[in-house]
Amino acid sequence: MIAVADSPPAACPTEGDIAACAVATLEHYTKQMCGCKDKTCADATNEALAKWGTEMAKNPGAGNQKPDPNLAQKAADIMTRYTECMTKLMMGDPNMKAPDPCGGGDDPCG
Repeated sequence: MIAVADSPPAACPTEGDIAACAVATLEHYTKQMCGCKDKTCADATNEALAKWGTEMAKNPGAGNQKPDPNLAQKAADIMTRYTECMTKLMMGDPNMKAPDPCGGGDDPCG
């Protein structure tokens, strides 16, 4: 089981490349979720992601950037993988095989 406290992501800046930081943070939580082996881990990861999202919403610079379509698509793909892993854990699938948290190809987890 991957513990939520393992390698917590750094806080995103209040200015600059906030979107890239947000995508990297989503990747971090997706890796954690897909590495979870039980509901307790999944719940803790989900709680940590929600807390991060709440903090990001308080960032005054977060809404001021024009969204990059490539980063937006990457974030959507990451969250799809996150949701797939979480759903399998929450549903208690005995044959659970989590998808690759980095989605394969061209080193998307960098």
